[in-house]
Amino acid sequence: MGFLLRIIGTWLLGIVLIFIVMDGTKSLAASQLVMTSVREVWAIIHGSSLMGLEQAVGNGKAGSLLKDVVEAALGWPAWAVAAVPGLALVILGQGRNRHANRHRY
Repeated sequence: MGFLLRIIGTWLLGIVLIFIVMDGTKSLAASQLVMTSVREVWAIIHGSSLMGLEQAVGNGKAGSLLKDVVEAALGWPAWAVAAVPGLALVILGQGRNRHANRHRY
């Protein structure tokens, strides 16, 4: 199980690196800091599901609090959203004590 967690975490960290390079090249071209939001990435990957989420939150009975939370989360930088679970999965996949079986001489 730990191996699978480390693999998924490593893939997520690889995606983070792609987002950072992408934002870096956009920032160089624009001569200012540019960060790709979760909304932009989601629109590229599957735009119709993003529109469905926005309609569900906007027309739903959940109220303005849920709408504000979703809007804020969609505005976060994509690299940060992928980095947090990626690091967490790599750390969780490490196990408790990796050096328990090593002999010290």
